Amino acid sequence: MWFWSADSVEQELFDLYAPALRSLGVNFNDEQLQDTLEASSYCLEDAFRSAIVYMLWLEENLKPIYPTAILIDALANQWRTKYWKPEYLELEQLLSKGKRWWRAAADKWGYDERNQLVADIFYDRTYSETV
Repeated sequence: MWFWSADSVEQELFDLYAPALRSLGVNFNDEQLQDTLEASSYCLEDAFRSAIVYMLWLEENLKPIYPTAILIDALANQWRTKYWKPEYLELEQLLSKGKRWWRAAADKWGYDERNQLVADIFYDRTYSETV
């Protein structure tokens, strides 16, 4: 599946926004989405942000959401948004499972205890997170 080099800007952007997009329901194993991602590098960050903002709006307004189709459209049509806020990536609903667990562990045990008990959480691009 992977077409960007590990140290590319595209890969860095993907790594930043993919957990939020996955938590909204985007299926990165979809062949059409993979083809669209492979063809996209211009306005990639804008498309990721726009798709997230739009899906959050749909969710808030109780509208049906088709996450993978929305992201494909955002990438193909180079969507741009003026409503993006960096805080969106910290919304509880957009955090990866590992980050949610990490925060819950700090709430339960405290930061120092959590940091002593838990070695690390990592993300390996296959959507599995390990503690």
